[in-house]
Amino acid sequence: MQGWQEQGITPIVIARQQAEERVVYGVFLVDLYCLGVKNAYWKTDISLRQFNRDIPHLCSDMPEPCDVSLAHEIIYGAIEYAQHYGFEPHLDFKKASLVLDPPEAHERKHKVKFGKDGKPFFITGPRDNPQAIIRQLQHTAGEENFDYIAMLGGPEDI
Repeated sequence: MQGWQEQGITPIVIARQQAEERVVYGVFLVDLYCLGVKNAYWKTDISLRQFNRDIPHLCSDMPEPCDVSLAHEIIYGAIEYAQHYGFEPHLDFKKASLVLDPPEAHERKHKVKFGKDGKPFFITGPRDNPQAIIRQLQHTAGEENFDYIAMLGGPEDI
């Protein structure tokens, strides 16, 4: 997805050949600004033809190929950044990560930056609990050391 660094969030799809004409893949929704891996899932034993048909839908945009070391640097770097502030990857990351190489397998040569303007920047999503996340950031980053944008859901949020 073009502009992933400026948007602060990007889907990453990692696929591996499982057998002839069959693949296993993992999809990771990565928040580079604050929360790390917000979502993850995987599929196994998918035909290569089906995978090629599905990939535009997995990325919600035209996929942009990238070096495997960059994909790993984004995923693992975002997890490390989020863990520094007390956030763990999505529960399904453990199983989806089986398609990844170990964190130390690739040199971090791309110098991916996490956070925005040197600090966490939380942008609330539809499944986030903004109050809990903001409390966590207040506790771990400090009152003035993060920014956020929260969507209002109703009069009780005003």
